[in-house]
Amino acid sequence: MIHKAGTLLSAMLLSATVSASAWSYEALWSTTGENEEIVAVDCRDCEEELGIIIACKGSGKPAEVTVNAAASQTGEDGAEAPFTIVIDGDSFTRNARTVEYGMIGFTPEFSMARDDPIVEALQAGQKRAMVEFNGQVSDINLKGAREALDSFKTNCGWTQTGVSQEQQ
Repeated sequence: MIHKAGTLLSAMLLSATVSASAWSYEALWSTTGENEEIVAVDCRDCEEELGIIIACKGSGKPAEVTVNAAASQTGEDGAEAPFTIVIDGDSFTRNARTVEYGMIGFTPEFSMARDDPIVEALQAGQKRAMVEFNGQVSDINLKGAREALDSFKTNCGWTQTGVSQEQQ
């Protein structure tokens, strides 16, 4: 749980690195950290409004995905429930763990391998993805997802280049 809190804190710090004024809010994917510490998020400079956090867990290993945008105010910490993401008409359902994050609520988390079709769909998506969990439906911005996830894949060791760099 400490590592999960650290990942969430890293993502929140990323969003707070630039002025918090309304003028600096930018719904654009970005990354922070490098190598096995890289984290990709769907929003730059948006403080607690992060919709999705993708955290590297090691070279070639599945990433940990936390979807704050799909958090609900009801649920059970540790329970498993279906999580669905719809990107440009393609629907992907995963079994997610429910994690309670205080004021955010009961949030879905799941592991995502480098070859999971969700990765390619996020990168190819046009504008928004719809997410659903525990009856909560919301959207995630996809602007900049291609570039941020390319950086994530390389740094996390999800590409041949990233794997080669890790082995050197």
